[in-house]
Amino acid sequence: MKNKLSYLGFLGFFAFFYYGKVTPDELFRLHVKNAATRAFFTWLVIGTIGYCVTMMTDNVAYLRFLNVMTLVIALLVFAISLERAEQREKKGLLDEDED
Repeated sequence: MKNKLSYLGFLGFFAFFYYGKVTPDELFRLHVKNAATRAFFTWLVIGTIGYCVTMMTDNVAYLRFLNVMTLVIALLVFAISLERAEQREKKGLLDEDED
């Protein structure tokens, strides 16, 4: 029987629908590129370490858990990096308005 609560995991992706309304300019594309680069390398390092640890054990549950955690951590790194870049941009725009 399928766990019905497993569908709730996709609700975290609804936050990215906010960016559907954003008109992408050069700075936004740069922020997305930087955030994606950070997330990719985080995924690469954590995934490699996780797979090496998993190969030392015989339990498949560890592999599933590490796959999920690697994806979750990479998505969090992407979202946090993009949000921090936007906050710095907004703060810079506010500082210019005050002058």
